Amino acid sequence: MRKIFKKIANEITIDSLSWNQQFEVFAPYEIAKRRKSTYHLKNIIKVIISIFLKPKIQLAEELYVFQGLRSKNYIGIFKPEQVLIIGSHDEKKYAEKYGYRFSWSFPIESAVQYKIFLNFNISIVNQLKYWLEAFSKPKRIIFFLNEDTQPLGIFLIHLSKIMNPKSLSVCIQHGIFYKMKSPIRADGGLSDINFVWDYKQADIMNCNRSKTYEIGLPYVAQAKLTDILTIIFIGPGTSQYGTNYYENIIKIYENIYKKLIQNTEMNIFYRPHPNEFLDYKLIQILNAKFSNIDKSDKITLLNGPKTIFIGTISSLMYEASIAGHPVARLKVPDEKTCDVECDLNFCKDNIDYLIDWVKNINNKKLIKLSVQNERLKSPTERFIDALRVAEITKNF
Repeated sequence: MRKIFKKIANEITIDSLSWNQQFEVFAPYEIAKRRKSTYHLKNIIKVIISIFLKPKIQLAEELYVFQGLRSKNYIGIFKPEQVLIIGSHDEKKYAEKYGYRFSWSFPIESAVQYKIFLNFNISIVNQLKYWLEAFSKPKRIIFFLNEDTQPLGIFLIHLSKIMNPKSLSVCIQHGIFYKMKSPIRADGGLSDINFVWDYKQADIMNCNRSKTYEIGLPYVAQAKLTDILTIIFIGPGTSQYGTNYYENIIKIYENIYKKLIQNTEMNIFYRPHPNEFLDYKLIQILNAKFSNIDKSDKITLLNGPKTIFIGTISSLMYEASIAGHPVARLKVPDEKTCDVECDLNFCKDNIDYLIDWVKNINNKKLIKLSVQNERLKSPTERFIDALRVAEITKNF
């Protein structure tokens, strides 16, 4: 039996390493950081614990497994006793508050990480054994995943394959995807079914069209008319692309910021990427450069007054556009190509074009029609429709 588990562990490793190799082409700094973290004492302790820690969960006949809380807007449509959330401390608190079942993610993540980078088998073989034992009783198991490119997602995908036909994996899109000069497997590539924001994304993600269903964004957002426009620079994030990439973007932003200050009287904010907020000194530097740091809740921001968003391509740029905000994309040399519809594409050599565009919008005070507002159904209703059409469950 352990030979079979080792074979599955090797398949998990192949899928993980193939994605890492693709990602490393344009984000070597991030992969190097992950490899180095394998030797951190905290991670060594975690992998030792993963050798012995079993998931202790009371299971229902039909079980819905959610990877984290990214899709928590959809969790509530299921009975609490039928839901298992896999995650960390935040997920544990959420599960306890609403009566869901919970299991820790770190034993799986540590086991996969040590298999990938050190070819260490004991922990991943034991985790496969423990989870298959835990899932032996349910007659039907649906995995709702955020990704199938990272250790947790890939592990759960292979668990689902082992338990076929009583198990099914559904990857729910949580961020925008774009075509890249160096191809990389998008989330959903290993999953049985994909729920996407937009059918256009399915082509970029290389999803199986016959098993892909559009559900839109997981919330409703629409910009409000206003006489006082605001500008927000979207932080590019620091961890993936390395110091030079990040510093070059910030320098371009600074140049734009200075010209906007000279040519307009609009309020201007810098909205850090979540991983920028992890560095307190960096936030101080950014505050000194841009004066105002936006820390508002994303959905509140998107449902607020019309705002001009400026940044490189990101999920927030897409979401802002859907909500009816004007968006301008900064094209960076050697960066990926973009299929997301933006109101303006510009590069560092034609910043004056951007400034004129901003001034024109400010003078006209116009607002786009929110694309999502055209949808008649709520995000939850669209999700349930997708469950029905995909014949994932008969409970609705």
